[in-house]
Amino acid sequence: MNLEHPNFGQTYRLSHLAIRLRTFTARELVALTGMVEDTVYGFLAKLTKPGYLQWEELPRSTRGRPVKRYTLTEVGLDFLLRRNSHIASVLRGEESVPSLEAAAARAAITALQQPAQAEVTPNYNAAFAE
Repeated sequence: MNLEHPNFGQTYRLSHLAIRLRTFTARELVALTGMVEDTVYGFLAKLTKPGYLQWEELPRSTRGRPVKRYTLTEVGLDFLLRRNSHIASVLRGEESVPSLEAAAARAAITALQQPAQAEVTPNYNAAFAE
């Protein structure tokens, strides 16, 4: 989970709204959140592939693509509830973020390796100084 990602808060808000509505169209999500269509459609695409959403085409009286009405599946509802609960607990400081822990571990390993590299570098430079 990347807290610095620009869509981090948007994903939480879209998830929260999807949980509340359970059945919705992309236009409804855009209208209720004020987010751009690309963000909303990206959110929906990520949920449709693993089977968290089902959709049906609504009849149209005009030309153009049919409007899709999305419905959260039980698995999708459970997924979004767990994810939003996790995000909320991270924001409250109750849980740590695995990606940040991994980054801290990588930084510590790099810091431990730097003194060894510092010893090698002067010898390398000295070899070319002659």
